[in-house]
Amino acid sequence: LEYQKLPASHILTLCIILYLFQTMIVLIDSDESSLTISWPEVKGARRYVLEYAVSSSSGTLEYQKLSDKLTTTQVRKRNLDPKDGPFKFRVRPRDEIDFLGDYINSENLQLLERCGDRMDTPQVSSAGGNSSVLIEWKKFDTSVNVKYEIQIREDIGGNPWQTIGTVSGLSVRKKNLNAKSSYQFRVRPIVGDHEEGKNMPFSAASIVVKVFDISPGMASLFRGLSQDMLLSQNGQKVSLSNAVANKIVLFYVSAHWCGPCRQFTPQLARFYEENKKDVEIVFLSADHDAESFVEYFKSMPWKAVPYDDDLRESLQARYRVSAIPRLIVVNKNGTTIVENAVGKPMDVTQWKKML
Repeated sequence: LEYQKLPASHILTLCIILYLFQTMIVLIDSDESSLTISWPEVKGARRYVLEYAVSSSSGTLEYQKLSDKLTTTQVRKRNLDPKDGPFKFRVRPRDEIDFLGDYINSENLQLLERCGDRMDTPQVSSAGGNSSVLIEWKKFDTSVNVKYEIQIREDIGGNPWQTIGTVSGLSVRKKNLNAKSSYQFRVRPIVGDHEEGKNMPFSAASIVVKVFDISPGMASLFRGLSQDMLLSQNGQKVSLSNAVANKIVLFYVSAHWCGPCRQFTPQLARFYEENKKDVEIVFLSADHDAESFVEYFKSMPWKAVPYDDDLRESLQARYRVSAIPRLIVVNKNGTTIVENAVGKPMDVTQWKKML
């Protein structure tokens, strides 16, 4: 669109339409008895008051309060009866004192009637580099040729679904996503006539997936990490991609009970402070209990795999750790370049040449 060629009245109308689209409750998912909805986050809101209404014979809407303590911008309303549809929702943000603006409203929303025709939920996994994910699904019907429409939504309150393509295969790789964002995907079959196929229901929404801006090799090392989150100081969590993207990673296997480890840790901390723009250290605790892990980790300025995460022990098994301290150096492609850097010169410049 070239806005300068539009009359002022048309531009105003277009702006109003865009504003209303961005400030509506949108439908995320539906089935035979529930609706999942989302709305835009309102700056300054501490909680949201959510109400819904069902159709009445008189044509008037009587809203009922569902909750006045919501702190998220997405909710699933269960135990709905199709006979009461269509349904309308509205939400109003507020702070601790008063409401902030007017209601945010939905359109008429319907329950899904044809759940038997619905495809299974697609599986989504990190595809490594180029900030990409792999979406896979099962064939809808082996007796006919089927195409599939794939939709995406960024997991931000009020974001709608958008079609990203139609394919004949059973998988697609979506590239160039925002590494700081999370996404959901869904798919539906298009059988026979294209327009007739558009009446087929979408699958349920996939799990929310966070995008990695790291290589496939590095992603494979951390596969299975709970919520793709590492621990930082003070118990705060940090996304894996933000922690290790484009960095040399040092897996530090150590324990509080180990005297040589306690002597080496301060030396490693000084090295880290001087080189943390290029390297990230990930602590793999060999402590015997979570309390010792927590106490020891307080002395470390880097990241850690949570003590109760299975990845902590699986990485130690992968690298066949039999003695500590152990410092495994891995390049940004996930390839081991130094089996144990403890007691050896730690030269980041040299390590970069080995990428």
